[in-house]
Amino acid sequence: MLIVDAWEDSHLDQVIDAVAPHARETLLVGSAGLCEALARRLRRSEQARCWRWSVR
Repeated sequence: MLIVDAWEDSHLDQVIDAVAPHARETLLVGSAGLCEALARRLRRSEQARCWRWSVR
């Protein structure tokens, strides 16, 4: 288990870059900011999109 905290989008990008090689073994749980960082990474590799939604 890895717990991280980020103050800037660049920190979230670093988290995504760090776990990317272990994508099959990784379950990301976090904020919309983490989802957006994942979407930025996927857009760079043109694999998929990440959608943001709210459950109330």
